[in-house]
Order: sequence, then structure tokens, then C-alpha cells
Amino acid sequence: MTTLHPLVPQPDDMAIEHAQVLIVGAGPVGLFLALKLAQAGIDVLVVEAEKEVLQSPRATTYMPIVLQELEKVGLYHDVEQAGHKNHQGIVFRKPHAQGGQVLGRLEMSQVPKEAVKYDFAGIHLGQHVLAGIILAHCQRWKNIRIRWNCRFVGARQGPPSASASHPEDKGVPDPDGASASASASHPEGEGDPAPVTVPDGEDVSASHPESESGAGVSVICVGAQGERHFRCDYLVGADGAASAVRRSLCIPFDGFTWPDFRFVACNVHYDFEALGDFATANMVVDGEDWAVIARTGPAGAPWRVAFGVRTDVSEADILTRELPAKFERLFPGPRPLRYDLVSANPYWAHQRVARTFKVGRVLLCGDAGHSNNPIGGLGLTTGLLDSAALGNCLIRIYKNKHHQHHNDDHSHKPSQRESADDNHSPSRSPSHSQQESADDNHNPNQQESPDALLDRYARVRRDAWINFTNPQSIDFKLRLHSSDPDVERARAVFFHALNTDPEIHLKMASMMNEVVDDEFELVSERQTQTMSQAWTQTEAQTEAPSQPEGESNKG
Repeated sequence: MTTLHPLVPQPDDMAIEHAQVLIVGAGPVGLFLALKLAQAGIDVLVVEAEKEVLQSPRATTYMPIVLQELEKVGLYHDVEQAGHKNHQGIVFRKPHAQGGQVLGRLEMSQVPKEAVKYDFAGIHLGQHVLAGIILAHCQRWKNIRIRWNCRFVGARQGPPSASASHPEDKGVPDPDGASASASASHPEGEGDPAPVTVPDGEDVSASHPESESGAGVSVICVGAQGERHFRCDYLVGADGAASAVRRSLCIPFDGFTWPDFRFVACNVHYDFEALGDFATANMVVDGEDWAVIARTGPAGAPWRVAFGVRTDVSEADILTRELPAKFERLFPGPRPLRYDLVSANPYWAHQRVARTFKVGRVLLCGDAGHSNNPIGGLGLTTGLLDSAALGNCLIRIYKNKHHQHHNDDHSHKPSQRESADDNHSPSRSPSHSQQESADDNHNPNQQESPDALLDRYARVRRDAWINFTNPQSIDFKLRLHSSDPDVERARAVFFHALNTDPEIHLKMASMMNEVVDDEFELVSERQTQTMSQAWTQTEAQTEAPSQPEGESNKG
């Protein structure tokens, strides 16, 4: 990387803020990771380029597979209270202008309650609301610091004497030019970080893997007061699809941008339920007027209306001409239509994945590592599972380092009393250290070096996106509006099965309830294979293609 400009003060001439883990991006993915790490006693610093939550329409649906991760860190109750449970499932229908015929239903009522942990298809809640909930929990922990209006510029790995650098000549532009980070909306956290005790009584906040080798990451950011310098053991890029962290590492973002449409996501107040008997989640199927219409929360919250427009339509025309015309063809109820448009956000949709999620001590998480079209709600779902997996890895690294230091500090020859106890009490319960040894033998993750464990995180989570999220989000998109004859035939078979075969409802509900275990080796190939198998069995009945004609994902 390039060196700092000579006129810029070097880091050793100014204050450097330290943290064990530095996360770029204060969206749900970054904040969730920060909370998970802080609860394990790890010192976390989050830097965010924005100053408040972005109100533009984003993710709205959180599947049960994510809800169980929210439960583990104490977020579920607040999310449940703020959101709307989807007990109905998903309805596929024609546009209102074509009669609004229901083509098929994924009905949770056909799924035995004892077969799944959650008897609903997910919780609907605006992404900015979720970010606010996680942020409120983060603010309860003194070992989480958040620096708002603080834009990541560059980083350098190595001893502290190595300066962070500007990556202007290394940038890899993203095709959509989207905002590089999500954000959350509370003033900057105050107070010095304090050690936090993990549930089993171990304080790991002083265990810095970099301390022995001089390894670590130096980071430079820019804020209202100029440049700020940071030092951390690990740097995590959770700063969205246009990730500045990913660009600074020159990691290719392989795949494609959908060439035939731009996605427009709107939040609008309109009573779809009363005026058109709409379910919580509705997929509108049509070659031209395809759309997703769904709740973003409980009564009083706006509905999400998302649709595609031709790529040659200007943004101004989208808002002044396309949007009113689309609403006229999509919305049920009397005319003239009366609705309150809260927000509208046109953007390009992608199917892209970073070539690697790890370079040394820098890791990618969420949309920084992958981007897919939003139909089906798999993007943020996958990102939050990334956070859960990465959090488990980092927690294990710090705990293992702490145990190693603890054992080194307390190593001694056994006393006569200890030897006698060991010789004459073979049936007594194992000591704490003996139990740890037994656990180590049982858990192969304990035998991995930090670098190997994080390499596995990068491979497993990238594979999860490639093998599950990517093909399924493509299939969701094609199911709504492809005019390819093979896709149309498969679509008809799929809807017939939804209306006649209860097994499909159970398979899809089971997939949404897949278990993600605490142990990282189980949040890996086995989970990905199980999820893929559930969907493959369903898709086999429809023979739906997993890629658009002529396109391929280069991941």
C-alpha cells in the first residue's frame, strides 16, 4: 500500500486509539458482531461514516434461522415486540390490474408446530429499526465504543510502527456506486472501555494475540476533526456492498449485475390488508409488473412495495412517472388511489461475492463479502449468520489465548496433597483444567490456530453464499418475472405443488428453522449442505434453473 502523505502527521505523533477488534460499519451486521464480542469480554470499536440511520428502504424480513441467533445475545424479545410475526406465509399472486388471482400459497398453517422451533415464517421489521435495537443493547456495554462520522480510509497490517495508508490508487469501483456503509442513529458513545467478565468468570479483555508477535492492524479514518488513527488485533469490514475495506484490499467482487432491471424499493402507507386481502408477504408474478409487497412491522408501520423498472428509465422519471403508474396497476382498492409515500430508493441489484473473505487479520462480513438481489430476504439473513460465525471464531481465539496465558502463569509441580488426591481419588469429578482438556479433545476447533480458524470461517461463509444464498435468490427473482419457457413451466409446477403437496410447506419451513450451533465447526459445511438439500428437494420438483440464461457467477 502507499505511505501516508508527508504533510500528514504520522501516527506516532498523535493519539492512537486501541481495540482488540475494530469493525467498520454500524449497520445490523456490524453492530450484531460488536454486541456478540462484547458479551464475551472482548474490547470492540466500531467506526461508521454516517451520523444516523439511513432511512432508505432496506431489508425487512428476518427468518427463524436468524431469530435463534438474536435470542443468544438477548435481542429476540425486543425484536419480537417491535416487529410483526408472519403467521400466514407467502402468497404468490397476479397484479391487481390483471385480477389479482392467487397462484399459490406457502402456508405456515400446514406445518405441524412440533416440527419447527418457530411456528411462523419470520418477523417483519425495518432494517433501521433493527439497527436501533441492536445499538441500544450495545450502549449497555462499556467495552463497545462507536465513532460516528468516521470514514475508513485505509489500513496496514504489521507492527505498530507501520503506518496506515491511503488506498486511492487501489480502489476497485463497485458497479452500483452504493453507499459504503449502513449506519445507526444514536450519538457517539462516551466513557472509557472497561474489562467485562464473560459468563464463566473469565476476563479475556487483556488477551491480545498481537502482543507476542507484533502482529495487528493499523487503521486510518477521516472525520470532522481530521484524521484519526487506530490499532487493533483484527479489522472487520461490515461496511456494505460498496465496502471501502474490501476495495482497500483490492479484492475482486466476482459475479454480475442484473442487466435487465433496476430495483425500486418503496415504503408506503396503504391498507393492503383491508382493501385487497393481502397477506404479510406477497410476491406479484408478471413479466412487466412483478413486485414484492410486504409488511415492514406491526399495524401503523408502512408497507414495502418493491418492483423492477427498465434500465433506460432515469431516476427522475422513476419517481414522477413509473412509480405512480406501477402503484396504479399493483394496488387494490377504490380509485383514485390514496396513499402516503414515505420513501423510494432505486438501486442496481447484483449477484456478487468477494474472491476471499480474509486477508491476514482483515475479514469481511455481510454485504461487504457478498451481494444478491433482495427477493426472498436472504441478503441480511446471510450477513447476520456471517456475524454469528465470525463472532464464535474470534471469541474462541481470545478465550484460547487467555487459557494459554492462565495455564502458563499457574504451571507448577503438584504438591504432596495434590498427588495424594490424584492417586487415591480416581473416581472424583475432573478438575476444571481436566475438563478443558477433555473439551479440547472433543472439539477440533480448539486445536486450530487462530489463522486456520479464520481461514475456515472465510471459506465456509463464502461457500454458504455461493451454494445456497446465490442460487436461491436467483430462483426467487426468476420465479416472479422470467419469460423463459422453461422457467414458466417450472413456475407452474411449483405453484401446483404449493397448492397440493403439504410436504413442500414443511420442507421450506424446516429450512427457515435450520439450527446454527454455537460451535463453529457445526456452523459450516454440514449446515450449508442441510439447507441446500432442503431447497434442492423442493427445486427438483420444479426443475427451475439456478442462473439466468447466459449469465454465470464467477465466485
